[in-house]
Amino acid sequence: TAMSRLYAERISSDIILPHAIISIGEPKQCKDERLNRAEFADNEHRKGVLYLQFYDIDVDSITNAGYILEIKKIKTEFGSGLMTDDHANSIIEFYQEMLGKIEILICHCEAGVSRSSGVAAALMRIHTGSDDKIFNDSRYIPNRFVYRKILNAWEERRAEK
Repeated sequence: TAMSRLYAERISSDIILPHAIISIGEPKQCKDERLNRAEFADNEHRKGVLYLQFYDIDVDSITNAGYILEIKKIKTEFGSGLMTDDHANSIIEFYQEMLGKIEILICHCEAGVSRSSGVAAALMRIHTGSDDKIFNDSRYIPNRFVYRKILNAWEERRAEK
């Protein structure tokens, strides 16, 4: 499931099923230190947390929309904050490590709308073959760059095997 950081922090002690969290924060260079990393209450049912930091930027959408000149500015100013292949591979590895150990996988970002739903949609597609629960829910606007990065990493791993 995808949700906001605030909601994930609030419910972190109340979850009674085996679960894990993919926590997406702002990159370390963000001036507001509180935005860098979520804080979760202890919970004996939590099997793991993956902390990641990257901006909610969909580079492909910007390029495809005809803002080619802006892409250079974004890569210069935010390049170290874009989602990378390493992030995607970390998500896949964490997902595979948690399989069979959890009943709930929580993905959160600051607002719970774009990055977290992009991750959740990609993992749903991998796990069930369908991402409809995210893409057909008006609460979410999945970041397609994040979504594609994860699916591409998954496909590369499958091709290697």
